Amino acid sequence: MALLQCNISYAKGKTTVTYTVVKVGGDDEIIFTSSDSKTGIEYEGRSPFTGSDGPQADQVFRVGKKAGPFKVTVPSDGKPRHFICGELTAVKKRGVGSYETTGENFAPWKGGGDTP
Repeated sequence: MALLQCNISYAKGKTTVTYTVVKVGGDDEIIFTSSDSKTGIEYEGRSPFTGSDGPQADQVFRVGKKAGPFKVTVPSDGKPRHFICGELTAVKKRGVGSYETTGENFAPWKGGGDTP
């Protein structure tokens, strides 16, 4: 199993993504870490995960300071799976009457990363 740690750092308007192989062996897993607690990612088109185990394709996922490990359930076909990084911020939306709903906005940063 291989365990990869994905480190996301955002400073001065630029995203830097680095990887560390934490361990190797049977099944593969990925951990996402960030220097910013508001960090989110969105895989474009395809993800190495299915179901509720990890970030899904074309859906924003909150990383925060650390998320995972997530078991890779979609084997790699040799093409990197790209994700964009950004900041999640809470928003309040006025609903019908006095009801309010809350949600999150995702503001992408420049740059992103790839997983195998």
